[in-house]
Amino acid sequence: MFEHKNLARAICASVIGSASIGLLPTFANAQSADAALDENIEKIAVTGSRIKRTDIEGPSPITSISADEILGKGLVTVQDALNSLTQGTGGQFDQQQTFGFTPSASAVDIRGFGAGRTLVLLNGRRLPQFPLASGGTNNFVDLSSIPSSAIQRIDVLTDGAGAIYGSDAISGVVNVILKDDVDQTSVNVRYGDTADGGQETTRVQISTGVSNDKSNALFFMEFLDRRELRFSDRDLSRFDVLDPNDPNSVGIFSSGGIPGTFRGTEGNVISPDCDPAFVIGGFCRFNRAEFRQLLAPIKRGSIATVINHEITDELTAFGQFMYTTSNVVTELEPMFFDSGNVGGVLVGVNAPNNPTSGANDPNDQFVDQAGHFRRRLVEFGPRSSDVDTDSINLLFGLKGTF
Repeated sequence: MFEHKNLARAICASVIGSASIGLLPTFANAQSADAALDENIEKIAVTGSRIKRTDIEGPSPITSISADEILGKGLVTVQDALNSLTQGTGGQFDQQQTFGFTPSASAVDIRGFGAGRTLVLLNGRRLPQFPLASGGTNNFVDLSSIPSSAIQRIDVLTDGAGAIYGSDAISGVVNVILKDDVDQTSVNVRYGDTADGGQETTRVQISTGVSNDKSNALFFMEFLDRRELRFSDRDLSRFDVLDPNDPNSVGIFSSGGIPGTFRGTEGNVISPDCDPAFVIGGFCRFNRAEFRQLLAPIKRGSIATVINHEITDELTAFGQFMYTTSNVVTELEPMFFDSGNVGGVLVGVNAPNNPTSGANDPNDQFVDQAGHFRRRLVEFGPRSSDVDTDSINLLFGLKGTF
C-alpha cells in the first residue's frame, strides 16, 4: 500500500512538471506580445474627452474620414466629406445658399440643431467664427477656409459634447487633423463636368515638404474653380412650376411680370404686350427660374504651411499658417416693383401713364379707374452680389513637457 502511494505521487509530480515545462514558452510568448503591444500603443487626445487615452479606446462614438477616403471618393471640400456621412444630414449649407446671408461660406449642422451648435476644431483647437451669421442669427465656423489637401483625417463626434466644450457643441464636434508629414511631393489635378452642362469643376492640389532628424516643414497649395449651375440648365427646374402646361401643376409664377399689370380699383388691367402664356389669374406673371442660379460660381485659393521642430525628446515647437481667399458671385431675378406697397404711389385716373384714362384707352375698353402698377424691373438687370472672403490663420506654440 505504501509503495502504491509513493508511485502515484511520483507520477503526479512528473505530469505536473511536464505540463509546467510545456507552458513556459506560452507564458513567455504572451509576455513578449504584451511588451510589444505596450511599445506600439500611442497616447493621443481623443475628440470629446478631457482624458488622455490610447488610440484603441474612446469615451464616445467617433467617425473618422481619412485623407485616402477623401481622395478616393473624389471629394472636393471638407463640406463634401461631411456630407458623405449619414450623421451629417441635419441641414448643412454651402455655396449653394445663393439667396442666403453667407453665399461664400459652408458649415455643418448635425441633427438639425443649427450650424452654431456643431463645434469645429482644427487640431483640437477652436477656430474663429465667420463674420456673417447663418440666416442672420447663427454664428459658425467656415469649413471652406480649410484646404482639403492638408487634412490627415476628420474626426466627427456624433454625440452631444456640451458638458465638455460648451453650448456650441450640443449636436456634436468636428475635429479636423492636419498632416504632420509628407512622404513625397504630389500634384493632383482634377476636372469634372455634368452630363447636361453646368457646374464644371477644376481643382489643383500640390503637397510637398522637407525634413531632417529634428525638423520638418510641410507646404500645401490648393485652387478650386467651380462654374455656375443655373435653374434653366435643367428641364426639371426650368420653370417656377413643375409643368407649365398643366394649370394644376405644383408651383406658381410670380405676379410681377413684364410689362406688368395695372391693379385698378375696378379690376386688373393686363398689358397687351404680356405673353399670353403668362396671363394667369388676372396678372401678367413672370418666370423667376430663368434668372436664378442653382449653384453660384466660386473661385478659391488656399495655402497652408506646417512646421515642427524637436527641441528635446520631450518638447517640440510647432507653427501653422493658413491663408484662403475666395470669390462668389450670386445672381437672381430682377427686383419686383409694386407701387401699391406701403408708402407707394397711387396712379390717378387722369395720370398720363394710367392705361384706363380716356387718352390711353381710345376704344374705351376699360373704365376710368385709379390703381397701382405691379411689374418686374428688368431694365435694371438681375440682382447680384460679389462676395470676396479672406481668411488668415496663424498659430505658434510648444507641446510636450519641460
